[in-house]
Amino acid sequence: MTFSSSSRDLARTVLVPTLDTPVTEGKNVIWCASFQASWKKIQHATGEVTSMEGSSLIVERLNNSPDVNPEIPSNSLYAAAGWLENDIISQITRDMKQRFPQQPLPKFESAALSAPKAFVSYSYLEATLLFSHAYHENPQPLTFIGSDGKSAEISSFGILQEDSDNYEKLRSQPRVIFRSGHGAEDDFEFAIDLCADSSPNQIVVARISPGPTLAVSLARVEELGARPPLDSYSRTFGITDVLLVPDLYWFVSHQFSEIEGKSFTNTKLHGDVLVGARQDIVFRLDRDGAMLKSHSSIFVASSSLTAFALDRPFLIYMKMRGAKSPYFVMWVDNPELLRQWQRSSD
Repeated sequence: MTFSSSSRDLARTVLVPTLDTPVTEGKNVIWCASFQASWKKIQHATGEVTSMEGSSLIVERLNNSPDVNPEIPSNSLYAAAGWLENDIISQITRDMKQRFPQQPLPKFESAALSAPKAFVSYSYLEATLLFSHAYHENPQPLTFIGSDGKSAEISSFGILQEDSDNYEKLRSQPRVIFRSGHGAEDDFEFAIDLCADSSPNQIVVARISPGPTLAVSLARVEELGARPPLDSYSRTFGITDVLLVPDLYWFVSHQFSEIEGKSFTNTKLHGDVLVGARQDIVFRLDRDGAMLKSHSSIFVASSSLTAFALDRPFLIYMKMRGAKSPYFVMWVDNPELLRQWQRSSD
């Protein structure tokens, strides 16, 4: 892994609770649907809109955010919420053992569970996408240039320049959603579906200018992708085109400290304190495909060579194919979470 620790140890990466949360320029931005699912389960369990002391934009955004369940494959997401006195922990344990038998059972903080009438909301999201054909490892470093202009040599995979005129099946795997500008220019923008025949999950990478929120960036990709293609070849991979995608493999644990320690003001949880709001995410993207696992818990108490190189800040998202909304989004602004290039000893 390039990183495995708390988000507090990341200087240039932030996790956001909703897609419409304003993002900070110069930082990687990560969103995963698991925390939003946990929050929505609080509303379902209490039967009312969640409110907390003081004015909090994060609470307002979470309340106004859509239900993520319809946008995620049914066998990929589990979420439940309730009171300890109603044996919610046993229910979660039983359900997780049945739904995800290979996954270690969730561990709940004893301090939170010892509180009288404690309330727990928990969700787990797991999605895997295997490419039909494994891409090739890039034997050379890819120079990634962050928004600050600084560069770093990173490892990558894809379709290489030396693969020209070969690997017909591999070349038919990615699909160009849109392209804009010229490949040799810094303003070249594009979006690629890395495995056009994958189902039910889809993974897209897009080299675009960043928007003020992840939602705006996603909408721009959707808008440009919906435009009619310039010609019949504009969405296919040319026989000499190059695709270079950075390797990612990281684990981040994040506490939503903005709402921790605050009391609820809605009727069912009135006066109760949110003692912990945590999200853990593991994400991997390599030549074989993509893997995402996330726990969230809330405790209350062309043919001419075009190089589609993701060597500038870019967007990644995973979604159920055909769904309107994704369940994982990351804006890669800098190489903090990219696997650094290691020169072979040969």
